[in-house]
Amino acid sequence: MLLIGDAAGHVSPLTGGGIRLAFRYGRRAAQLIADHLTRHGPAPERVLAREIPKMRKKLLLRRVMDWAPPNWLHDQVIGTPLMNWFARKVYFHRRGWPGDSLESFEQRVKSRT
Repeated sequence: MLLIGDAAGHVSPLTGGGIRLAFRYGRRAAQLIADHLTRHGPAPERVLAREIPKMRKKLLLRRVMDWAPPNWLHDQVIGTPLMNWFARKVYFHRRGWPGDSLESFEQRVKSRT
């Protein structure tokens, strides 16, 4: 069994961070498995164990979050005006200007690259 991406804890359920790594190492795992089966290449799990980042800080944060307050307390906080304001700023902010069209936004993005 080989766990990659979300199953391996590489993707944050809150932010979606790590999806890029999940795709990258999912593809790498497929390549290694195919190489192992068709050409008797090295064991995929050994190669991936060396290549995939250890993410020690992220794992430590996950352990700290295991000690977080119980769900009922989170449920009480989520409905407050402060959390509503915070969610709007983090998840629902506009990335353009008022009255901005998709075309003008794409032009600005292209001019920056």
